[in-house]
Amino acid sequence: SSPYEYPGSMGGGYIYLKVNRKLTLGGTITANATTVKNRGGTGAGGGILIDAHKFVVEPGAVLSAKGGNQTWSGYGSGAGGIIAVWTGRPYTGSDSDLRLAQEQAIPAGLSVDIGAGYDTNPGEPGSAKFLDLNVGLIILVR
Repeated sequence: SSPYEYPGSMGGGYIYLKVNRKLTLGGTITANATTVKNRGGTGAGGGILIDAHKFVVEPGAVLSAKGGNQTWSGYGSGAGGIIAVWTGRPYTGSDSDLRLAQEQAIPAGLSVDIGAGYDTNPGEPGSAKFLDLNVGLIILVR
Protein backbone atom coordinates (compact mmCIF):
# COMPACT_ATOMS: atom_id res chain seq x y z
CA SER A 1 0.00 0.00 0.00
CA SER A 2 1.29 3.44 -0.94
CA PRO A 3 1.52 6.21 1.68
CA TYR A 4 -0.37 8.40 -0.82
CA GLU A 5 -3.53 6.31 -0.81
CA TYR A 6 -6.29 7.48 1.51
CA PRO A 7 -9.49 5.60 2.15
CA GLY A 8 -12.81 7.36 1.64
CA SER A 9 -15.70 7.32 4.05
CA MET A 10 -18.66 4.98 4.08
CA GLY A 11 -21.98 5.80 2.45
CA GLY A 12 -25.23 6.04 4.34
CA GLY A 13 -26.57 2.52 3.82
CA TYR A 14 -30.20 1.58 3.30
CA ILE A 15 -33.24 1.54 5.61
CA TYR A 16 -36.48 -0.16 4.58
CA LEU A 17 -39.56 -0.02 6.80
CA LYS A 18 -42.67 -1.94 5.75
CA VAL A 19 -45.65 -1.29 8.00
CA ASN A 20 -49.01 -2.90 7.27
CA ARG A 21 -51.01 -0.25 9.10
CA LYS A 22 -50.01 3.16 10.43
CA LEU A 23 -46.45 4.36 11.04
CA THR A 24 -46.12 7.33 13.39
CA LEU A 25 -42.71 9.00 13.25
CA GLY A 26 -41.89 11.05 16.32
CA GLY A 27 -38.11 10.98 16.11
CA THR A 28 -35.28 10.77 13.61
CA ILE A 29 -34.38 8.19 10.97
CA THR A 30 -30.97 8.72 9.37
CA ALA A 31 -29.03 7.11 6.55
CA ASN A 32 -26.22 9.66 6.50
CA ALA A 33 -22.73 9.10 5.14
CA THR A 34 -19.77 9.71 7.42
CA THR A 35 -17.30 12.59 7.34
CA VAL A 36 -13.71 11.94 6.38
CA LYS A 37 -10.77 13.89 7.78
CA ASN A 38 -8.11 12.89 5.29
CA ARG A 39 -7.57 13.17 1.55
CA GLY A 40 -10.03 10.46 0.55
CA GLY A 41 -13.45 11.14 -0.92
CA THR A 42 -16.64 10.78 1.07
CA GLY A 43 -19.61 8.49 0.62
CA ALA A 44 -23.06 9.40 -0.64
CA GLY A 45 -26.11 9.60 1.54
CA GLY A 46 -28.01 6.36 1.80
CA GLY A 47 -31.60 5.45 1.09
CA ILE A 48 -34.73 5.39 3.21
CA LEU A 49 -37.84 3.63 1.92
CA ILE A 50 -40.99 3.67 4.02
CA ASP A 51 -43.91 1.57 2.77
CA ALA A 52 -46.89 2.07 5.08
CA HIS A 53 -50.65 2.12 4.74
CA LYS A 54 -50.65 5.46 6.56
CA PHE A 55 -47.71 7.71 7.49
CA VAL A 56 -48.16 10.21 10.32
CA VAL A 57 -45.51 12.56 11.68
CA GLU A 58 -45.25 14.33 14.98
CA PRO A 59 -43.69 17.81 15.16
CA GLY A 60 -39.91 17.69 15.00
CA ALA A 61 -39.71 14.36 13.13
CA VAL A 62 -36.72 14.03 10.78
CA LEU A 63 -35.79 11.86 7.78
CA SER A 64 -32.16 12.37 6.74
CA ALA A 65 -29.93 10.88 4.02
CA LYS A 66 -27.08 13.38 3.78
CA GLY A 67 -23.85 12.97 1.86
CA GLY A 68 -20.57 12.91 3.76
CA ASN A 69 -18.53 16.05 4.39
CA GLN A 70 -14.92 16.41 3.30
CA THR A 71 -12.70 18.44 5.60
CA TRP A 72 -9.70 18.62 3.21
CA SER A 73 -10.07 21.24 0.51
CA GLY A 74 -10.13 19.95 -3.05
CA TYR A 75 -11.42 16.43 -2.38
CA GLY A 76 -14.94 15.31 -3.20
CA SER A 77 -17.90 15.34 -0.84
CA GLY A 78 -20.73 12.82 -1.10
CA ALA A 79 -24.02 13.36 -2.89
CA GLY A 80 -27.29 13.40 -1.01
CA GLY A 81 -29.29 10.20 -0.72
CA ILE A 82 -32.82 9.12 -1.60
CA ILE A 83 -35.93 9.16 0.58
CA ALA A 84 -39.20 7.61 -0.60
CA VAL A 85 -42.44 7.23 1.34
CA TRP A 86 -45.18 5.07 -0.21
CA THR A 87 -48.60 5.24 1.41
CA GLY A 88 -51.94 3.62 0.67
CA ARG A 89 -51.89 0.12 -0.70
CA PRO A 90 -48.61 -1.83 -0.63
CA TYR A 91 -46.07 -0.99 -3.32
CA THR A 92 -45.47 -4.03 -5.52
CA GLY A 93 -42.57 -2.63 -7.51
CA SER A 94 -44.52 -2.61 -10.77
CA ASP A 95 -44.55 0.26 -13.25
CA SER A 96 -48.35 0.43 -13.02
CA ASP A 97 -48.03 1.39 -9.33
CA LEU A 98 -45.89 4.37 -10.30
CA ARG A 99 -48.19 5.47 -13.12
CA LEU A 100 -51.16 5.56 -10.75
CA ALA A 101 -49.32 7.13 -7.81
CA GLN A 102 -50.01 10.71 -6.84
CA GLU A 103 -47.16 12.76 -5.42
CA GLN A 104 -47.92 14.27 -2.03
CA ALA A 105 -46.46 17.27 -0.23
CA ILE A 106 -43.96 16.69 2.56
CA PRO A 107 -46.10 16.23 5.68
CA ALA A 108 -46.33 19.23 8.02
CA GLY A 109 -43.92 18.97 10.94
CA LEU A 110 -41.45 16.72 9.08
CA SER A 111 -37.92 17.87 8.31
CA VAL A 112 -36.33 16.17 5.29
CA ASP A 113 -32.57 16.50 4.67
CA ILE A 114 -31.09 15.10 1.46
CA GLY A 115 -28.26 17.58 1.21
CA ALA A 116 -24.88 16.88 -0.28
CA GLY A 117 -21.69 17.07 1.71
CA TYR A 118 -19.87 20.36 1.61
CA ASP A 119 -16.41 21.32 0.42
CA THR A 120 -14.95 23.00 -2.63
CA ASN A 121 -16.16 19.95 -4.60
CA PRO A 122 -19.66 19.27 -3.19
CA GLY A 123 -21.80 16.41 -4.37
CA GLU A 124 -25.28 16.84 -5.85
CA PRO A 125 -28.34 16.98 -3.60
CA GLY A 126 -30.48 13.88 -3.29
CA SER A 127 -34.22 13.44 -3.84
CA ALA A 128 -37.31 12.85 -1.72
CA LYS A 129 -40.72 11.65 -2.90
CA PHE A 130 -43.95 11.10 -1.00
CA LEU A 131 -46.37 9.04 -3.09
CA ASP A 132 -49.94 7.93 -2.40
CA LEU A 133 -50.66 4.66 -4.19
CA ASN A 134 -54.39 4.69 -3.35
CA VAL A 135 -55.31 7.07 -6.14
CA GLY A 136 -55.97 6.37 -9.77
CA LEU A 137 -58.58 4.57 -11.77
CA ILE A 138 -58.16 1.44 -13.82
CA ILE A 139 -60.74 0.67 -16.49
CA LEU A 140 -60.55 -2.72 -18.12
CA VAL A 141 -62.30 -2.93 -21.50
CA ARG A 142 -62.87 -6.23 -23.16
